[in-house]
Amino acid sequence: MSDFFTLTPGQPPAAVAPTSDEYARGDDWVVKHRSGTYILEYWSGELADHLKTVTLSQQDADALRLGKTSVDQLLAAKGVL
Repeated sequence: MSDFFTLTPGQPPAAVAPTSDEYARGDDWVVKHRSGTYILEYWSGELADHLKTVTLSQQDADALRLGKTSVDQLLAAKGVL
């Protein structure tokens, strides 16, 4: 997962441009489209914070991109949370 911003001492955070395979992104998640597959990468929020991945349907990826659902709602519906 790429960084969402870069830090330079004495400067405010600068946003990093999305990569070509990024379909959508939020504060702590990104959906990537690779070879016809949509992959959600997100930080688990556990004590030792892990990067986790979940394969999504195009409908789920579109719902995230358009703001029709949240990552928490989507993961709860998939039984991941």
